[in-house]
Amino acid sequence: MVGPYRGLFGTPGVRGFVIAGFFGRMPVSMLGIGVVVLVKELTGSYATAGAVAATVGVSYAVAAPLSGRLVDRFGQARIVIPLTPAHGATLTGPMLSALLAVAIGVGGSAWPRPPVARQQS
Repeated sequence: MVGPYRGLFGTPGVRGFVIAGFFGRMPVSMLGIGVVVLVKELTGSYATAGAVAATVGVSYAVAAPLSGRLVDRFGQARIVIPLTPAHGATLTGPMLSALLAVAIGVGGSAWPRPPVARQQS
């Protein structure tokens, strides 16, 4: 399976681009389960944990196309640089309070890794 892609990785810049995309996408898959585990431990309720995780997911689904459009219009650096600390700051909110409003910020400030990973600067 690696054989057909071996020539592609010989292209300058591709290896770093693929590695960055791989590590950039890893947190996305763990965010939902991390929120569920954290909120369940804080509240003792799977219902609350599911509601918070669903809110994060829905807000990401709403915000990702919008931030992806902004990346297309203004470039990665102008969008990803401010969204990264915003995402980190709002991610600490559920750790402290597990509020649905903060979960909206978490999902809404997560920059869209798949569209950014496929776009070259």
